[in-house]
Amino acid sequence: MVTTTSTQPGSDSAVRSVLLVLLVFGLVVGSAVGLRSAALLVEHRSQRAAQVALAPPGRTDLALGEPVRTTFGALTATDATINNGLSPEELGGMAHGVSALVAQGRAQVEVTVTLANTGSRSFVVGAGQFALLTRKGLARPTTLRPSGTTLLAGPLPGRSSVDTRVSFVVPTDGSSMWLLYTDPGLRTPIKIALGRTNRISPATGHVH
Repeated sequence: MVTTTSTQPGSDSAVRSVLLVLLVFGLVVGSAVGLRSAALLVEHRSQRAAQVALAPPGRTDLALGEPVRTTFGALTATDATINNGLSPEELGGMAHGVSALVAQGRAQVEVTVTLANTGSRSFVVGAGQFALLTRKGLARPTTLRPSGTTLLAGPLPGRSSVDTRVSFVVPTDGSSMWLLYTDPGLRTPIKIALGRTNRISPATGHVH
């Protein structure tokens, strides 16, 4: 006696339906993962291209208005101004006790700077990261610390930027000036030419 078994049509159909659902689900998940990977790749390439487009921090001819690459994003010294000291005649002899007075023969150099953190982590910023280098002819250069700033020391969140002003008091002797910015992740400070203590260099036109 031969016994035979047969699969019920309804059971066969149910199995095929389940397999079809699993196949469609797998295709949807695979497509989503592929699109996500592609989006991340494009974003990464875009960020890398933006960084490459910035001026390298070690360049020796950096100027006003030129975005410079940093370890956290970018720095741009957008402009600088010179505020010459007032003479005793202009003050009418009332110089005593005047707050933040720039004496005759000296000037206040005020530099406007934009710091952009393009990463996802916060980066600590502060006025102590800035300095002004002056040099007259072949004499030994002098490094000056800021005399004032609008920058509040603390963390700069990721994907954000801050505009600040940093001031220095210099003698108006025609010395050449460079703004120095110390990025903790770089071996040497970023050095941006500003002009002379009696004449600021024009911006390069790279400001966006």
